[in-house]
Amino acid sequence: MVDRQLDSQAGATIVDLDGTYCRLNTLKAYIRLGFRRLLSRGKIASATTVAALVAMRRLRLISHRTMKFNALRLIGRDTELLNSFGTYIKESVNTDVRRFLDRRLAAGDRILLASAAADFYIPAIWNGEFVATAMDENAERLECRGVEKLRRVSLWLETNGLKLNYVLTDHHDDAPLMQANVTGENILVNPSDETLRFFRELEPTHFLLIEELAYNVVTR
Repeated sequence: MVDRQLDSQAGATIVDLDGTYCRLNTLKAYIRLGFRRLLSRGKIASATTVAALVAMRRLRLISHRTMKFNALRLIGRDTELLNSFGTYIKESVNTDVRRFLDRRLAAGDRILLASAAADFYIPAIWNGEFVATAMDENAERLECRGVEKLRRVSLWLETNGLKLNYVLTDHHDDAPLMQANVTGENILVNPSDETLRFFRELEPTHFLLIEELAYNVVTR
């Protein structure tokens, strides 16, 4: 039986960024563009340090968080770089996901982008509500992923009086959010074989593939 009180609530769709809303890894793209900009401005020492951080991460000598926070601090966030970054990323938006979000908006859902990406560059590529990794006033360097993403999404849903209709993601990092989505649908977008295996073995969870919905009218 459907809970009528729950069913009368306004709904929400939660969408991941990297590999879901857009096909690229936004951190890699920002670092690549930022590295080139440092070189073009003659900041050789900073560019060299960024390259070293990326190399050390590839060799697993430092953590992803260490590389991410330190590289982004060195690169900075000037307007010209953010504009060029935004233009570049918008060309990689997944059209199936964008169509789906447009339909959910038309159906009355509020859309929340929930990402581990750096918060300062989200407005360059997304015109809407979001939760992301805080790059300032974040001494613990806590990323918006996994359980922390679930916490922040849950707080947003509760604050706004919304029920969760859909979660869209490409990665098993979002397993806590998908498992918590007991009343709605989980949609995987171009998942890797590893991610598919993970979710097929995970209980309790359920999911559809974006291809199963992309060209169908979805109502809830």
